[in-house]
Parts: sequence; structure tokens; C-alpha cells
Amino acid sequence: MIDARWEFGSEFHWQPGAVVADDPERAWLLDRAGCAYASGRGALAALVEQRGFARVWLPSYVCEELTAAAGASLRSYPDHPDHPGQPFDPAKLLELAKPGDAVVRINYFGLRGPSPAVDLRAAGLVVIDDHTHDPCGPWAVACDADYAFASLRKSLPLPDGALLWSPVGAPLPAAPAPCEPAAAKLSAMLLKRLYLDGHAVDKATFRELALAGERTLGALGGVGISPTSRALLGALEVKRLREDRRNNFVHFIRTLDGAVEVLEPDPRSRGGLAPFACVLRLDTRARRDALRAGLIARNIYPALLWDLDPFVGHRARFAASCALADRLLALHCDARYGRADLERVARAVRELVSS
Repeated sequence: MIDARWEFGSEFHWQPGAVVADDPERAWLLDRAGCAYASGRGALAALVEQRGFARVWLPSYVCEELTAAAGASLRSYPDHPDHPGQPFDPAKLLELAKPGDAVVRINYFGLRGPSPAVDLRAAGLVVIDDHTHDPCGPWAVACDADYAFASLRKSLPLPDGALLWSPVGAPLPAAPAPCEPAAAKLSAMLLKRLYLDGHAVDKATFRELALAGERTLGALGGVGISPTSRALLGALEVKRLREDRRNNFVHFIRTLDGAVEVLEPDPRSRGGLAPFACVLRLDTRARRDALRAGLIARNIYPALLWDLDPFVGHRARFAASCALADRLLALHCDARYGRADLERVARAVRELVSS
């Protein structure tokens, strides 16, 4: 990446890596790729359709795509990453849900350690775990839910791809037919790489291709992972990418030097976790928005994970979740970036929060 084109965050660019024959984390994912979809929302929607759940309980802190996948069966229960390092507490769900209901638990930002599903399953609930933010993490590996899914394209440089599996051998939907829904996204990844390396590529071109790919993924629903992404998954250095993310997270926190609060991982599993992002918690929404604007002005593109305002009535029903969403800002810490990049971003954060 040349300095004149330097930027941080947003969509993945293409990242060619070394050929690695033995990669246990890649093998773990490939072993669960029998039922692979283009997107996580497609995987959840296919499961809801196959099982015909009358009610699907999603946490109050959630992205719009998952609520759309649940459809008319959607119900909400209070859960949010206020203290993401704490294990999942099933108490509220056990009060609300009825036998036969499906409940979705989210490993927010890859910060939660293993949370057994035994109490929920004993109550007759069908447990579905979302491991998108750390598909090979300790909770995913130790998962004892009825079902689990992970959108791989959120943590790996893939144009599309999500896995659906059952840790306990429950019946899965028929494997979806492969589709090439995200050709535009792969083109965007390749062009972004060329742009960052200084080639004569217009930034608006790859941005529009990336957005077009997202629109296509949303419109096609539960189609299968593309042959391109399946082949790329078999070639990625998954273990190295995950280790880089873990190390970057640790270095990021150290370099921020306490300038702003960072959501911390579960101390019980700290050594095995690879957080999805460095998530900052500001005092107010106004300060969060001011920091975000200042970072964007420096070509640093943080993520809002997630904006809950589109959910009608949510602020009245789940005030704590919405208040938290107002204050969080996520900074990427994946393998695209080295220590110099992280230090540059941390310096910008320190300057902006102190000004």
C-alpha cells in the first residue's frame, strides 16, 4: 500500500498469501462446509424455513440482515455486548421462550468464551449460535448448540460464503446449489488491491462494485456459496490470518494507551480468542459521532456494529441495547494491517479524543 493511497477499514481487498499445506483451522472450516451458503442471513433463513419455527428469538443487539432472515417469526430478547467478556446468561430467555422456539445467541465481536447450551436445550429450545465474528474461536469449537452458522466473508477475504452446521448432528437443510452471486464483490476486492498499490484505478469504481455485490447477496437469499469462494477458502491461510487478528488486537489496545475504553474479551479464554475488531465505547453518541467523522477525514473508516435505529419501537423496549449501540465504534484489526498502520490509527484516536 503506497502512502498516498493509504486507508484503513471498510471492505476487504484481495490478499494473496503463501501456500500452506497444513492449516488446522482451515481444515476445521472445510469439514463444516457441506452446507455452505453465500451469506449468513441466507443460512439462517434456510434453517428457519426447513424447521418451520413458530418463533425465532434474536438478541436485542443485532444486525438488520438477521432480523430479515427470521422473518415473521422474529421475537427479541434482551442481550447486548455491554460486558461481552462475560458468558452468555440464559435467564431472560428461559423466562420468555417456549418449548419448540428457536433462540439465536451471538458471540459479539468474538469476545465471548464458550457458553454451554445445556440449560436452553433442557427447556426444549432449539439453540442456534452465530459465530460470524470468530468462526474458529473457542466457543465455535466447543459449541454444543443444535445449530451454528458463521458468515465467513466478514472475517476472511472472501467475496461471499457462510457455513451452517450442527454440533450435535441435527438435520440440516439440503445443501444449496452453488451460485456466483458475488462476482462484483470479487472484482471490487481485486480493484481495491490495485488502487492501494498505486495503479490507475478509480476508487468510486470498486466502491460501486462492492455495493452492487451486497445488493445481489441480499436479493438472492439462501443460495449456495460460489465455486470461487469455496476454492479460495481451501487456499487461505486461515490460521495465520486469525493469529494476525489476535496479535493486532493486543497491539491496538496497548497503543491506544487508555485514551478510550475498549470492550475486553472473556478473561477465561483470552489466550484463544481472536477478536473481530477493536471496539471503542465512547461516553456519548455525540462524542462517538465526532470521533467517527474525524477518523473518516483521515481515511480511517470505522464500522458501526450496529445501528439499531431502523428497528421500530426498539428504543422504548430495549433502551440499554440502543444506548450502547449509540456509543460503540469498531476499528478493524485484521491481517490487512501491520503495526505501523495500527499505531497510525491509535495516534489519530488519541489526538481526536483529547481535542
